[in-house]
Amino acid sequence: MRQLKHASATCIDCDEVLITSRELSLHSDETGHEKFTGEVMVANLRELQNLTRVDAGASHEESAGPLSSGSSASNRDDEDEVLHVSLDAQNIVLGHDDAALTDILQQLRVVAEELDVAIELDCIVPNYWLFSTGKGKGDAFKSKIKELSRVIPIQISNKDKEVDDYVVVSLAAARDGFYVSRDSRMHRHIGKSLNWAESHRIDFRRDWGTKHMSLNFPELESLPDGEMCESRIKKAYGKIRSENRLGFEFEEWELQAIAKTDDSIEMRYFCPDCGEKFPKLGLLNTHRKEMAHACLICDDCSEMIAIIRGGIDSVDALEVEQRIANLEQEQIILSKAHRRRHSISFRHENYSGIVYTREELLVQKAEEGIDEQGTAQTDAEPLDENKEKERTRCREILDSMAQSEIEQLVHGAFTKIIGGDDVSESIRVFYVEEKPGVICHPMSDDVVGGFADRFIGHQAEIVQKVRGEICRELGIEEIFFYVRDRIAPH
Repeated sequence: MRQLKHASATCIDCDEVLITSRELSLHSDETGHEKFTGEVMVANLRELQNLTRVDAGASHEESAGPLSSGSSASNRDDEDEVLHVSLDAQNIVLGHDDAALTDILQQLRVVAEELDVAIELDCIVPNYWLFSTGKGKGDAFKSKIKELSRVIPIQISNKDKEVDDYVVVSLAAARDGFYVSRDSRMHRHIGKSLNWAESHRIDFRRDWGTKHMSLNFPELESLPDGEMCESRIKKAYGKIRSENRLGFEFEEWELQAIAKTDDSIEMRYFCPDCGEKFPKLGLLNTHRKEMAHACLICDDCSEMIAIIRGGIDSVDALEVEQRIANLEQEQIILSKAHRRRHSISFRHENYSGIVYTREELLVQKAEEGIDEQGTAQTDAEPLDENKEKERTRCREILDSMAQSEIEQLVHGAFTKIIGGDDVSESIRVFYVEEKPGVICHPMSDDVVGGFADRFIGHQAEIVQKVRGEICRELGIEEIFFYVRDRIAPH
């Protein structure tokens, strides 16, 4: 229908094809576009499904996606769209805390409200959570999950520790809905394929910046006519998070649970580009892939993506978009081994950015490096009041500057002190708010020029001169400024 523009409306401003009045309304709200050609025939995908079914009594489970499916067990009107989600409560809580589960339940309800669809949440929990006096959960937690979902307690024995997984994924399959779990192999319990799991499983992790859980919805969904399209639920969720519209606050017991988890988790890794810290390397790597931080980017892949986008055939648009999505993931290189594999497989040789070793991503190693400047001061008497005021002033100035402005400041100071060409392509600059100050990372042997003893560290001759130049530019007396001793690979 979208390809042939049948029974649909087309936006005059951007040529997007819309097939329901709900889609048309959302498009107008998001873009401000008000002029359309054609006319939609249905209000939502559920109506479209009923309208286009050849046999009114035939099953539509295979053709409809999770968001557009109804349920014979539902007491709601058959015309309503119903979002079914089953949650592996034990998997969520054991990996985080009780607040993680209640947070996810509330977020799912916010998403359903954004999409203007009904929602049914099935929370599968161990029996003892509700009924054990010793190992049971607190009243506030039990009350809240019962308020937000249908709680299904089951007995989990040592002989079958994965029975809850079976129930969770079975409910998702029976209702053609979603399931929430970090377990990427649960679909095997009921003989489903990996492709099925990728279109039904909702993954999650905690965003330690906001303390809220971050949900990862499937990328695509199936329309009633079998056509695949961008997942509406993922798009709606992304809009909610980007606009900071979750619309609820943590209760006191939830904040305490999160704080306890936070205190017990050692933040071992950090992102050199933004400074965010993570307890596990896998979480950091996920962040690096999502944000394209602290990585190599294959320039040859970028060129291929541009060429493919320029020649998309509307008939094969979905297949081409999937190919582009795969290339966009593949072009992000996180290790030297990955670069070697990529170069061999794709015969690509042009890259930009930096490959970091695991050791260089450790918080402890980074702190050992950047604390060299402060070691003598730490062992001496505490900062006097004037120095503390100067640090506060320095932080306020740097906080008010964009990253690009800080980079221009540092690059300009280097160029002035060492002379020669612009060094912006040879030195990476990182703002360290805690110090406050700047860490530099030389990316080329040409920058060092054989004078490593004068260039590297915090007391080296050139480093001190550049620090002084930065202070003069900012009108301050002192700033933390350190140049790492690693020359990044090309």
